[in-house]
Parts: sequence; C-alpha cells; structure tokens
Amino acid sequence: MKGSFIRSGVLTTRQSGSQPRQVSDLFLNHIAKGRTRWSLDGRAWLLREGDFFLVLPGQTFSGVESSESALLQVEWLEISVGSQAKALTEDALAESLRCHREDAEEIVRKLLSLPR
Repeated sequence: MKGSFIRSGVLTTRQSGSQPRQVSDLFLNHIAKGRTRWSLDGRAWLLREGDFFLVLPGQTFSGVESSESALLQVEWLEISVGSQAKALTEDALAESLRCHREDAEEIVRKLLSLPR
C-alpha cells in the first residue's frame, strides 16, 4: 500500500495537545508520566500515568488540559491504515501491517473491544 507506515515516538511536554482534529490513522497512546485530560469525539477523559488511550481512524481527538507544573510524557504508536480508509477495517490493517487477514481480524476485534 502506498503511504502505509508504522511510526512511534515519545512526547514530553508541560502543555496539553492540539486543537481538535479528525485522524485518519490508528493511534495508541500510553501515559508514561504525569496526567492530562484529552477529548475524543467530544467526550473528555482524565488520563493518569499508566493509562492507554486508543484513537481509531475517523475519530476527532484533542488535548484539553494538563498541569503546566508537572511533566507529561506520552509514548505513542501510529499505524497508517491508508489514505482511503474511513474506518478501521481488517483489510486495511492487514495491508498496512503486511500480515494475514486472520491476524488483522483478531487485532481489530481486540482493539474494538477496548473501552472508548
């Protein structure tokens, strides 16, 4: 698939995230240090150290607030599901990860069963 990728990184900041934006990729975020309040599709979530936060393709995500007196560290993983994908599908994930469709089906089942 053209443009498919898996990226990861660590964000360390004293300020919260960006303006609301609709994402086209899958993001898995881990709050490694600190706490913050993020918004997903208009619903606010309080996140603390050790929490995971999943953002699916098509969802609208933004940072709401964090404590500027305390450091926030977020470990993140971004999986491209292709520029044409409007939602997480087994085919898009299998192509992006270059894995068997059965494995992608299991990943999608587990991801979609997580609380949002």
